Amino acid sequence: MARIPFDPDEIAAALQEDLLFLNRRLAITVSDRLILGTPVGNPALWQRAGAPPGYTGGHARRNWQFSVGGPNLGELQGIDASGARAKSEILSEITSRLRKAFQTFFIQNNVPYAERLANGWSTQAPSGWVDGAILGGVRAADSEAGNKPLEASKRVKPDPKAGTVTTGRRR
Repeated sequence: MARIPFDPDEIAAALQEDLLFLNRRLAITVSDRLILGTPVGNPALWQRAGAPPGYTGGHARRNWQFSVGGPNLGELQGIDASGARAKSEILSEITSRLRKAFQTFFIQNNVPYAERLANGWSTQAPSGWVDGAILGGVRAADSEAGNKPLEASKRVKPDPKAGTVTTGRRR
């Protein structure tokens, strides 16, 4: 393999790949924690008696949505007590719509009682659990990313013999 100085375009492309991977990893990790942390209805555990109109157990967990460019404003129909459907749909959206390293994404829940759940309506999830899920997801994604060899580090390696940097590409 020829010893050549590093190729800035190759390094930039590798860094873009790494940043996209990290952005997707963050979206997946945070959404998973939000979905699985969402209480699934058991009115006996609620701090106040009585279900809101139209309440169905698992409906809030079903309603976590992912979007790029702006929030989704609609409410999804149906229930998903396990969270498997919501996770699958969000993963599909992340892989198909999150295509650039610095895209802003949204993860939201539009059920009318989502704010009450976030503020501790159910004893299954204390007030502040949404913030905790987001922070925990960020930390987990950061830790997980630290264990993955990034593309830039695979492509650019110091050459101890020549004191130069070589890339995986030949010219």
